[in-house]
Amino acid sequence: GAAAGGAATPPPRSAREPFELVPPAVPRSPKSALRRRSSERAGAAWAASGGSSPPGGKTSLSGSPALRVLSAAAAGRVSQENALHAIQLLLFDVLDFHAAPEPTPEQASLPDLLRRRGGAASIFSLCVLYATLARKLGVGLQLVRLSPPPGRTLRGPPFLLALGPAELFIDILAAGRLRTLSDLAQFLDGGDGDGGAVGRLSPAQLRAAAKPLDLRAVCLQLVRES
Repeated sequence: GAAAGGAATPPPRSAREPFELVPPAVPRSPKSALRRRSSERAGAAWAASGGSSPPGGKTSLSGSPALRVLSAAAAGRVSQENALHAIQLLLFDVLDFHAAPEPTPEQASLPDLLRRRGGAASIFSLCVLYATLARKLGVGLQLVRLSPPPGRTLRGPPFLLALGPAELFIDILAAGRLRTLSDLAQFLDGGDGDGGAVGRLSPAQLRAAAKPLDLRAVCLQLVRES
C-alpha cells in the first residue's frame, strides 16, 4: 500500500525493469575484416590438415556452443593457431607494422625495427621478428625463400614462414595472412597470370619451391639487407 504522506511504495525488485549494460558498438576497420577472413581461411586449412574445427566455430543445432572433446594433438593445433593470431594482432594491428617491398637500410635493420616499434619494415626482418615471437610462445616456424622453377616468375613475397607438417605459410606481405600449399601457385606465375602457359605445378613442385633457410642463410640475409 501507499506509505504515510502519500509517497508510493517502490515496486518489489522482481517487478522492476531489468537493467542491461550494452557496450557501445565498435566500428570494424578494414584490417579487422582482413583478420576475420584470415581466421576463416586458417580454420579451413587446419580442418583440411586433420585438425579440429576452428576455436569457437562449432555450434549445436540449437545454436548454442557444442561441447567438444579434443585430443592432445588437436588441442596443440588450436593452441598454435591462437598464438599465431595473437602475434598477428600485435604486429599488424597494435604496432601497425607493414612490409615495404623495397625497404631502406633503416627499415631492414632489426635494432631500428625494435626501436621504432611500428611502421614500414622489410619483409625478411618482419619474418625474423614474427618467428622469434612465435618461438617464445612455443610455435616453431621455418623461414623459407620462394624460388620459382624454370619458366616461372615470382609474383609474390620472396620470403614466407612455414608451419611444419600442416603445410601452412604465413604471408608477411599480406599482414600475416595464412596461406595453404595450393595458394603458393599464384605466387609462381607461368606467363599468363595463373600458370596456364606452362601448366600447373604439382604439390611436390610447390614444396620444392619453398626452400628452407638455415641459420647461416638467415644471418647472411640480415647482413645483406642492412
